[in-house]
Amino acid sequence: MKNVQKGFTLLELMIAVAILGILTLITYPSYKTYIRRVRLTEVRTTLLHNAQTMERYYRQKGTFDKYDKNKLKQNKYFNITLSEVSPDHFTLKAAPNPMTNEGETCVVTLNDGGTIAASGTNQSCPGFD
Repeated sequence: MKNVQKGFTLLELMIAVAILGILTLITYPSYKTYIRRVRLTEVRTTLLHNAQTMERYYRQKGTFDKYDKNKLKQNKYFNITLSEVSPDHFTLKAAPNPMTNEGETCVVTLNDGGTIAASGTNQSCPGFD
């Protein structure tokens, strides 16, 4: 009777692990860029929602400067603040949350005129380039 070997040899297993490592090295940067793009798109949506809420407040009260900052809808990955406010103008600012968005440097701003911009240090801001 023949002795039949079942399973993988050590060499076959090492080749499979090497191929998996190479695939991971190739795909991981694309995955990180995708995640950044999704988070930045999400914060853009949150900023636009807050701007609409503030515009409604302005139509009712005639001013932006008495708007309750605690009513700003927040985002898990960015801290949204009312960075500049006057009776007729506002600027919303979304800065990366260091607890949930480590390594992100893009800061997104939106003003009452609808101008949305992003700036970052050492990296581009996907979706705003």
